Formats: sequence, structure tokens, C-alpha cells
Amino acid sequence: GGNKKNKFKLEINKKIFSEDKSPIDKFCECYTCKNYSRAYLHHLKKAGEDLYANLSTIHNITFALKLTEKIRESIKNGGNSFENLKREWIK
Repeated sequence: GGNKKNKFKLEINKKIFSEDKSPIDKFCECYTCKNYSRAYLHHLKKAGEDLYANLSTIHNITFALKLTEKIRESIKNGGNSFENLKREWIK
């Protein structure tokens, strides 16, 4: 859902997401992205529902684990692999 421009953050409480039927991240395989839309998460956040924290945590942990896997793989590959990945994520 995020990109370099927004520092990989999605401000789900913004009105633009109130009717967005897409997942947080269309490429993510986590439970949250497979089962819930941005609009539903927007609703949960606005309503102050605890479920929002649970679902967003599932996505955020999955995101961090996948990034960690990519980092490990790039280090194993040697050469400029890690540096290239680093440039992808950090300016």
C-alpha cells in the first residue's frame, strides 16, 4: 500500500479510503490483505474498534518478515545484491 514517497505508510483514516475496496497491499499474502478492504479498515479505525489494531498488526508483521527475508536473501547472494535492495528502500 505504501511507497517511497509516503515512506511506506498508509494513512487509513483519510477519507479517500472510506470507499476503497482494495486490500492494503495487492501483493501481500497476509490474512488482513486477503480478507479485508481498505474501506473496512478505515471504518474500524474511525470507529475506534480494537479489531483495527489486530488486523493492521497482522499486516505490519507480515510486511516486516517479508522484508527481512529479502534482506537475508540479498546478503546470501553477495555482490551488490544487498546494496541494490538497500537503494530500493532507502534514498
